[in-house]
Amino acid sequence: MSPNDLTRVLSRYLALELSGEAVEDWANLVECRDETTFPLSAGVDLREIIHELANPLLTRPLTGDTAAELVKAISAKRFLEESETNIRLA
Repeated sequence: MSPNDLTRVLSRYLALELSGEAVEDWANLVECRDETTFPLSAGVDLREIIHELANPLLTRPLTGDTAAELVKAISAKRFLEESETNIRLA
């Protein structure tokens, strides 16, 4: 599971290609799979985001605002991580 995978699903939700229920179902499938790995270097806790999406009654409902907030957080962390990598390579 990569940040891109999660961003892609949330972007499809924002584009009205997926319903909140479809995102919840997808997140439940991902959360239940023991072999799913989450990169530690992603800069965000992808496992926590998956838990949030899979459990909207326990966390918060998925709305356009929350999806946009999650996409922004994932993208910002990914940008910072890529910048740090480029600085180290320079």
